[in-house]
Amino acid sequence: MLSDTQIETALLDQLTGLSNRMGMEAYLKELPEDIADRGLAVLTLELSRFGNVNDSMGADLGNKIISTVAKRIQKIFPHADRIARTHGDHFCLAFAGQVDVYEQI
Repeated sequence: MLSDTQIETALLDQLTGLSNRMGMEAYLKELPEDIADRGLAVLTLELSRFGNVNDSMGADLGNKIISTVAKRIQKIFPHADRIARTHGDHFCLAFAGQVDVYEQI
């Protein structure tokens, strides 16, 4: 049986410290039943042509870029209920309640 620490670690992206895809899925599954009344906004981001950068400049620089982007997303959207790196260069943000994402920026 996994400990709470092991489960928590399994739900985090090791590079950024954000939730990973499984962590985001767990968050969405655990939403309260009244979420339909309050609302939920989900925003997905993909770094365009990031594969080209990673391939031409190497994975070490690619990892630094991903880490920097993750920090900037957290800074720009401090009111997000959950931020996750769901895959490589893909991020997902969840905002519970009535949120104007443009006001967050």
